[in-house]
Amino acid sequence: MSQNQASLILCLSVRALILSAAVFVLSGSLGAASGAEHVSLATNDVFCPDGVYKPVWPEGRPADLRTWGSYCQAGDRATGQATTTPFTAPGIISLYVSGYPSAWHQSLELENLVDGKKLPFVVRKIPRSQWLGFEFTLPASWVGKPVRLIAKDDGTGPGCWLGFSEPVPNSDRFRWRNAVVLLGRTVTHFVLLMLVFFAAASLVAWKVSRETIFAGLAGLVAVAAAGYVAFWLWFLSPRAGHLVSFLLPLLAAACLIWIRSKLDVGGRQALRSLLVPAALMFAASLLILTSGYLYGGTRDALETPGIRFTHPLPADNALPFTFAEGIRYQRIPRPISADWLTSDRPPLQTGIALSQYPFLPQPRELGYEIVGALAQSLWIPAMWLLLVSFDIDRRLMSTILAVTILSGFVFVNTFYVWPKLLAGAYVIPIAAVILQDKLRKRLECSITLSLIAGGSIAFAVLSHGTSFFALIGLALTAALMRKRLPWKPLALIALAGFLVYLPWLLYQKLYDPPGDRLLKLQLAGVAQIDSRPFSRVILTAYQDLGLRNFLENKRHNLVAMTMNEGEGVRNAAALVTGSEQRVRAAKNLRNIFFFQFLADLGFLAPGFAALVIGLSRRHRSTNWRLATALSAYVALTLAVWCLLMFMPGSTVIHQGSYATVIFAFAACLLALWSVSPALATVLGALQILLNFLAYFIFRYDPLFEDELTPRGLEYGELILATLSLGAVFLLLAKNAGLIHFRMGRRVSIPAAEHAPLQTR
Repeated sequence: MSQNQASLILCLSVRALILSAAVFVLSGSLGAASGAEHVSLATNDVFCPDGVYKPVWPEGRPADLRTWGSYCQAGDRATGQATTTPFTAPGIISLYVSGYPSAWHQSLELENLVDGKKLPFVVRKIPRSQWLGFEFTLPASWVGKPVRLIAKDDGTGPGCWLGFSEPVPNSDRFRWRNAVVLLGRTVTHFVLLMLVFFAAASLVAWKVSRETIFAGLAGLVAVAAAGYVAFWLWFLSPRAGHLVSFLLPLLAAACLIWIRSKLDVGGRQALRSLLVPAALMFAASLLILTSGYLYGGTRDALETPGIRFTHPLPADNALPFTFAEGIRYQRIPRPISADWLTSDRPPLQTGIALSQYPFLPQPRELGYEIVGALAQSLWIPAMWLLLVSFDIDRRLMSTILAVTILSGFVFVNTFYVWPKLLAGAYVIPIAAVILQDKLRKRLECSITLSLIAGGSIAFAVLSHGTSFFALIGLALTAALMRKRLPWKPLALIALAGFLVYLPWLLYQKLYDPPGDRLLKLQLAGVAQIDSRPFSRVILTAYQDLGLRNFLENKRHNLVAMTMNEGEGVRNAAALVTGSEQRVRAAKNLRNIFFFQFLADLGFLAPGFAALVIGLSRRHRSTNWRLATALSAYVALTLAVWCLLMFMPGSTVIHQGSYATVIFAFAACLLALWSVSPALATVLGALQILLNFLAYFIFRYDPLFEDELTPRGLEYGELILATLSLGAVFLLLAKNAGLIHFRMGRRVSIPAAEHAPLQTR
């Protein structure tokens, strides 16, 4: 791409943005001019003006807004119904709701007075005493027709009351504030993380090795180490934790500036190489966040991810935040959720959030969500480093990253910020060290690399306990492929990992015991808190199970990973061929993709069969060898997982290591590329299309069939998502060498510098 072409594209992009802004501002002005009709109650049995128990307006009450509620003189014991006077149906109806509108005995409906059809309003966040604003998109056939609201309260127990307002003007749909806040906070937290990352990377590039892989792995471990140290400082003294967390990015920035002037050409080049995966991590995180809040929901920052991309999920994504808040105010909840203890939830994501607490304004939920999404996206630079270490073709690298980033698996688990992708991000560096021959040999002469590997092991487990499955799988893969580690580095790795993990082990055993509930649940089927030693629980469980039941349980575990592959194919065909049941097929696909491992691979699954090409020696390329290694890891890890999970049918994706899924995507594409780059590209594109249809185009049920659910489109987020998607493809194209533009200052490397770099 020439400089003139780049300038032309930039100019056109700026003009397009200005034009888009003008159009939306004008649209907002028109919407404001149209306003909304004032309505009153035409019939009423129990509702009274402002009939709400201790009303709260989180964003302030709009002027001249009429509201009614059933919490009147009789409190929540009264029953009855109210209907409003007719008004003209807009394209989007906006109103405030309070109480318990979707409860068993309370309901709010919109009636079409032309044909008598009714649509119930469904809000998944219970407002209680708050007046919360909601927007609902009406079916096109309803727009312009006379409609009315119908509110019913048929309950007499505690919480049996309902409040609602008249429709309000929806001109604020064209607001930009949420998008600007989301962008600003994402940039802020990304910069704070990357200051630590690049400070550590520059230190290693200066003192240890000028190779990109060394610097990048050190940066990843430093981000986790900073969060882990912050966790313990906040735990011991919130004041000290706050001070260190505030000073850390400043010290990292000063360190980066100071070291950069001391770096030679090779060191600066190593840092410059890391800009692409770092930028890709930011663009992917912003894409997922803006796509997640595309229909609003930033006010319910932690509730929205649980219902956005898949079936309703529990509140596990909020547990690290609850833990962080408990540490911040020295009131650690016991238990943290239901009867789960804080010792059952590893602390790394809590620590990463606490390391940025001085920069999280109240309310902190949205800031935590952004930090959590960035933390989940650390797998991107980790995977980039692994592929670079194997010298994989840059076009293939970009294909692997594109297909994985744009998968529903990554969208769901990045937006719903339980720390499972974070755990996968720290399994990947261990795999790089074990599977890459040059790195494995470097362990003998590099204490730094051994410490990085040991830290990665500890931080993987400190993110989520299912990392144990991945570590066992990696050990078996190394044994199978005869990739032996020298005993001295192996001992150092084990010692470093143990010392890092030791403080958390003491917390589990001494502060909030017993700390092994998740292990007992997954490996022995004991769901309740049990004070017996882990070994005794395991022994008793298998003695009671018997051999026959053991074999039957393992068969169910094996089936659980593959049983819906045929159904997945049928639903995928329904999406692609334009069947009338597309919406139902998309819903089924999302459920299948969430639970079943093989089905989640979609069009990429034939990649495992493509490994047979290696039977011919001339096809045993670097791509094929890495595909074989990753496939061996996937197969062995799944086998260990299947054998160790105690309960039948418990081998669903979210109970295993997410590194297995990421490596499966990569292995399939590597094998397919070995057969034909065109075949890999086509199947990768089909996989992206399938996920796009299932998670975006056919995400919601048709409005005219069932109910009204909040879905007012946020145009600011839409534009940010579009720009983020463009940035993802632009960065991937640059990584593939398809386009060229500068990222940072250009560095000229003398011919002598192209010689193999040696560890200092």
